[in-house]
Amino acid sequence: MRYDVTFGVDGEGAPVAVELVEKPDGRVEATVDGREVAIDVAPIEALGLSSVLVDAQVVDLALEAGGLDEIVVFASGERLSARVRDLRFRGEPLPSAHAPAGVEALVRSPMPGRVVKVLVARGERVEAQQGLVVLEAMKMENEVRAVTAGTVTEVFVTAGAAVESGAKLVSIARGVPA
Repeated sequence: MRYDVTFGVDGEGAPVAVELVEKPDGRVEATVDGREVAIDVAPIEALGLSSVLVDAQVVDLALEAGGLDEIVVFASGERLSARVRDLRFRGEPLPSAHAPAGVEALVRSPMPGRVVKVLVARGERVEAQQGLVVLEAMKMENEVRAVTAGTVTEVFVTAGAAVESGAKLVSIARGVPA
């Protein structure tokens, strides 16, 4: 997943290109402005924060406020604001949006959390950017949206289920009528 991150929600900073790739073994590879960065995340649920190892430096993160666009976090005691732009929410098409009709688009959980609501059912027609599942993570509700228009072919989760980052949520057959 690719993001543009700008520190300071007023946009005074230059955006930083961040790309995160989850590997089959669960590791996450990160690239920041073209430079590989070693990261490891360990949630500390009892304290409501995450301990993140970034290039051999530990940073404790706690989300104070925000959603998918603007966030405020405490990072090792320092309060930081950032604007996070996900390509899926900027109107820029993802590769799956260009797939031919009938090709399956698999929507995965962008983070670990708990499924609060499932907003679609198998066989239902959805539009690009339509809400599919609501996840709760770090006491925030996040709506996971369709990356393409099509027909829901399978829903992998139910309300109340715990999911890991990268877990299958919904599959959509692009351009297939209900």
